[in-house]
Amino acid sequence: MTTHQVGAGEHRTFGARYIHDLNNLGHQDAVSVHVYGPRLASMTYYDLGPEGRLGIIGTEAIPPLGPFDVTADHDPS
Repeated sequence: MTTHQVGAGEHRTFGARYIHDLNNLGHQDAVSVHVYGPRLASMTYYDLGPEGRLGIIGTEAIPPLGPFDVTADHDPS
């Protein structure tokens, strides 16, 4: 496992094969913005098991948010 500190106004990007855990060690509220492209069609939730392995605890479908979020046909990536 690797740890990275990201300060106020900074950002961090990473690929689809990374699983991340966010912590706020400061005394003020923090905001984390996640932007995915193409949009997520589902979200899978994981839990760290006793042997340090991730296990799936649930998956849910993510419905489109509006008229421009309906298919990957409009995704330029």
